[in-house]
Amino acid sequence: MGLLKKILPGSRRTGSSRHENPFFLYDQDSIHKVLAEISGISKVISLYFPDESGEGYATSLSRMSSNELFFDQVGCEDVHARLLEKKTFRALSKYRGVPITFDCKLLGLVRRGDKIWYKVSYPERLYYPQKREVFRVPVAELQLAMQVRANPGLDLESRTIDGTIEDIGLNSISFVIDPVMHVRKFEILRGCSFETSEGETVDFNLEARSVRPIRDGAKVRIGGRYVGLSSRNSRRIQKELLILQRMVKAQRKKKDKQKS
Repeated sequence: MGLLKKILPGSRRTGSSRHENPFFLYDQDSIHKVLAEISGISKVISLYFPDESGEGYATSLSRMSSNELFFDQVGCEDVHARLLEKKTFRALSKYRGVPITFDCKLLGLVRRGDKIWYKVSYPERLYYPQKREVFRVPVAELQLAMQVRANPGLDLESRTIDGTIEDIGLNSISFVIDPVMHVRKFEILRGCSFETSEGETVDFNLEARSVRPIRDGAKVRIGGRYVGLSSRNSRRIQKELLILQRMVKAQRKKKDKQKS
C-alpha cells in the first residue's frame, strides 16, 4: 500500500476531564458508530508513530468487535516489523470530512493463509474536532418503526408513510423510508411520530437537513432536527435514549457471543 501524509498531530492522553475537551468522543456507542461507518465503506486509515515525524502507512479496518479492531497488514515490510516491535501506534482517518485519530495497542496477529491482520485493542476515545450538541444513538439494527405524513399539495396528501429509524438524539433523528414522497432539504415535515419502547407516542415536526437515496435508490435516508418539540416529548425522547443505548449494547454483546 502507498504512503499517506500525516495531516494533523494525534491526541495525547492528558489529565483533563471529558467535559473540558469537547473534541474527544468517549461514549462507546458513538465510537462504535464512527468506526463501523469507516469499516463499512473501506475508508483508508493511516497508521503512524506519534513520537516520530514522517508519514503514515495505509491500511483499512477490515472488521471489528466490541473489544477489538482488525487492520489489514501494511505494505511496507520494514514498517510491519516496527509495528510488531513497538506495539503502540496511532491511526488517522476521516469521518464525514473531519479528521479523526485514536491510539492503538497491538494485541497480536491473525493469520489466514497468506493474509495477516493486526488485532488491536478497542479505543477508549477518539479525537474528533467537531462540536456537536449530542451524538446520536445508532439504532438501525433494532428496526424501530416511524411514521411520516406526506405534506399537503403532494400526490399522497393524507397518506402516512412508514419508515425505520436509523439513529436518534435529543435534538435530531434520521430514518429510512420508501421513495414515495419527494422531500427537499430544509423542508418541514409535519406529522412525524414514533412509539417508544414503553408504548408512548412521540409527535414532532422535522426540518430535513439531509436527504439522500440509498440501496441503489430503493430507499431514502432523511435526517433532520426536531421543530417545535414539546417539553413532554423532549422528556420522552431523553428517557427513550437511555433505554435504546442499553438495548443496542445488549444486542451487540449477543452477536459477539454468537460469533465467538
